[in-house]
This record gives sequence, C-alpha cells and structure tokens, in this order.
Amino acid sequence: MGSASSDGNEAKKIVALTSGRGVDVAIEAVGTPATFDIFQEIVAPGGHLANVGVHGATVILHLAELWSKT
Repeated sequence: MGSASSDGNEAKKIVALTSGRGVDVAIEAVGTPATFDIFQEIVAPGGHLANVGVHGATVILHLAELWSKT
C-alpha cells in the first residue's frame, strides 16, 4: 500500500478498486493492529490471508466475520 493515507478509508478504497468484491490475497506485513484490521476488511469471500507482520500489541482475528463473507 505504500504510505497509508490518514483519512481512515483505506479498506473502502481498496474494495472499491475491485468493484466491491475485495482482493483474492491479502498479506499483512507491517505488524500493527490497524493494518491487521484493514487486511481482514479487504479480503474477498474465499480469499486468502497471510500474516507475516510481527505484532507488538494484541490483534483480533474476526473469524466469524471472515467466515460469513458472501
């Protein structure tokens, strides 16, 4: 993503670029709670998530929301 914008709409912008579908693969490599949340929001139904970021704070995997994406 390069440098993140500061308006808080990164996930919405990425999903919009895919006509609302989301991405097939999202890789979180930064290691912050904010980027962990974004990467969960942008993945398409049936998509793949890869987390390689080293987190120094607790992050939450929203498995129920990911499971129910349609």
